[in-house]
Amino acid sequence: MGAAAKTSDAEIRAGARRLLELHGADGVSMAAVAEEVGVRAPSLYKRFASRAELLRAVTGELLGELQMAMEKAVREGEARGSLERMAARYRAFAKRNPRGYALIFTYDAEADMGARLASVGPLMGVLTTALGRERALPAARTLVAFLHGFLTMELQGLFQMGGSVEEAFRFGLATILDGLL
Repeated sequence: MGAAAKTSDAEIRAGARRLLELHGADGVSMAAVAEEVGVRAPSLYKRFASRAELLRAVTGELLGELQMAMEKAVREGEARGSLERMAARYRAFAKRNPRGYALIFTYDAEADMGARLASVGPLMGVLTTALGRERALPAARTLVAFLHGFLTMELQGLFQMGGSVEEAFRFGLATILDGLL
């Protein structure tokens, strides 16, 4: 019988996420994660074959959390309200996990396409119901482009001209939704 594991996959992912939010993806090395969770680096390789595999697991976990947040925002028969709640949850997710949010858009976009598609499933469902199949994808791309652009600028502190960023977000979202719906 082998020795009991000193840490779990979930603890390793949590440690990697803490380092990610503190130092960005470059700060997530196997040695740093091992130190963060209190094991020796070779022990991590028993769970994750490489740093790339660990970052893919973290990305998948983040996408799963985003999907759950989006699912909780959906109310049948309330397209606009569902989209407004999704946008608010999306923004809150990005603000809670700024470097994790950046990671899901920059790291190994081809990996775990299933998790990526699942994370947009709730959005596609609402838009398909409201607009039909042919308009749902262009509508989703338009909305996500607005959200991602706005959030990228907000997270980087680029709104420096005064005024309320919250008001600008609500105005932009309303303008996009008015056009789409």
